[in-house]
Amino acid sequence: MIGAKLLLAVYYFTLVIQYMILAYVVLSWFSRPGGQTFRIYQKLGDILEPLFMPFRRLTRGIAMRTGLDFTPFITIIAVSMIYRLIFAVTSGFIR
Repeated sequence: MIGAKLLLAVYYFTLVIQYMILAYVVLSWFSRPGGQTFRIYQKLGDILEPLFMPFRRLTRGIAMRTGLDFTPFITIIAVSMIYRLIFAVTSGFIR
């Protein structure tokens, strides 16, 4: 019972991270320095940049050639895969 609730909490945590990444990407298109949304964009960046760093190093060459940063997309995939791994490992123990 407690394990199932903990797994559900992990699921919601990963879902919140994914929505934060999506909001960060959308705000990067529309926020301007000094604007109302820029402070939210900066706070999301402060929270998410540590998650982006390992993937940003991997995609640096692609971003320089194409001008597109795929780091948020890769981070969403990685967070989803980590949750699925946790679920697969713990689902046999939780009844």
